[in-house]
Amino acid sequence: MQRAKTTQEGSVLRSFSDVSTSEIAELALNAGKEAREKALDAGLEVRCTDEQGRKVIDKKLPDGTIKTTILDESKSDDE
Repeated sequence: MQRAKTTQEGSVLRSFSDVSTSEIAELALNAGKEAREKALDAGLEVRCTDEQGRKVIDKKLPDGTIKTTILDESKSDDE
């Protein structure tokens, strides 16, 4: 097992064998959420799938609220 290394920025680098799958999944989820927020803050539209499985576009309005436009409601109940 290798020792964790610390970068000049203070980040700790570890081998994938030293972390659990759930830790990796949590890091990926947090990175995705942060990227989404940065994109919205930059005025970009963000395409994603909502909780109901619909394809949507989110855009942050000047007042700070998020406008969601539904692109695809093809998620059917008989699937």
